[in-house]
Amino acid sequence: MSLPSGLPSEIGDEESIARFIRQSNYVVKTTGRIKHNAFLPAPDNDTSTFRVDSLQTHEIRSIAVEHIGERSKNGAAIFPASVVGDARLAIKSKEPPNRHANICNWSMNNDAELQTSERKTAAMVLAEESELLRW
Repeated sequence: MSLPSGLPSEIGDEESIARFIRQSNYVVKTTGRIKHNAFLPAPDNDTSTFRVDSLQTHEIRSIAVEHIGERSKNGAAIFPASVVGDARLAIKSKEPPNRHANICNWSMNNDAELQTSERKTAAMVLAEESELLRW
């Protein structure tokens, strides 16, 4: 099945995914390493991402500017969709907007301390396998 963007509804493991870096403190300035906090879920328990396979840097930046505005100046964490499964999470298409997808299935443990730990561990996997795309 095809989405409004023309992309297939299923996200392939080999697809490139972008998590826009909304805060400058989510990146280690000296190394460009992305911190795990950049991936933690929003209050709705999803992490917003965009499917950016085959897009050029200026096209990815354009999507960021359109959806997060001025905060887009911090760049994007780029990673293969397969990493989401490695972190024991799932990624699902969620259009509109075009190319949007959510990382979901974050820990919902009743023990708040354990839930925080499990989420941090998953976010660390995503951060470790991401590369910073600066613009």
